[in-house]
Amino acid sequence: MLFRDAADPESSAALDGMVEQVTAEVTVLISRDPRARELARGGDDRSLRLLAEMLVGGAQSMANWWTEHTEASRAQLVETAMNFAWLGHERLSRGERWSSPG
Repeated sequence: MLFRDAADPESSAALDGMVEQVTAEVTVLISRDPRARELARGGDDRSLRLLAEMLVGGAQSMANWWTEHTEASRAQLVETAMNFAWLGHERLSRGERWSSPG
């Protein structure tokens, strides 16, 4: 899906509904990972939803960027998205977490 600035309220509501549905499905897919407990930080399902929000929002943002940077190939975008999502997911699944340097 690629949408930019839905101008009228009806289109905006339809877009919001579609994004919500996609994000809910991505949340389910993430939760099916056998290591989802580690991702969810001990059962907090909000963490899974937040990961889904990041994935869906990031993919949408990258697609919007691509409309103005068509010199990047589709294969490059897919590879970049999968590396970012897959490797990040893998490290989180192993229990790695970011911590504030302060």
